[in-house]
Amino acid sequence: MELALIDDDTLYQRVFQDFFELYGIKVECFSCGEEFIKTTPSEAMKFGFIIIDHTLLDMSGAQLVKLIKPALESEIALISTYGNALTTPEKKGLGVSGDFRKTDLKSIQNWFEYFKNQVESKIIN
Repeated sequence: MELALIDDDTLYQRVFQDFFELYGIKVECFSCGEEFIKTTPSEAMKFGFIIIDHTLLDMSGAQLVKLIKPALESEIALISTYGNALTTPEKKGLGVSGDFRKTDLKSIQNWFEYFKNQVESKIIN
């Protein structure tokens, strides 16, 4: 299972890659929403998880979610410098399952593990 990270900050891209690779998770990074949108549908489907920065150079994270969510089955979380930028109704309306501070890697890992376990249990059953 792969994870897509859409963030224009190359430092955070590296941090996320290093962190998740410790757990055997491949992270593919995209520097803007348009770059991710240009991936073919079959390539995008390989991502079980997508983490999007709230503030991208070409669009907001919420705008990107609205563009990609209808076509993908992926779990999506938004991240920002301050975290928790969305209310629960806003998250529900967008269809995202997480909203985190970029530096809170433990919460992001817990989110990932929770949904990874759900996917694996569906496969087994």
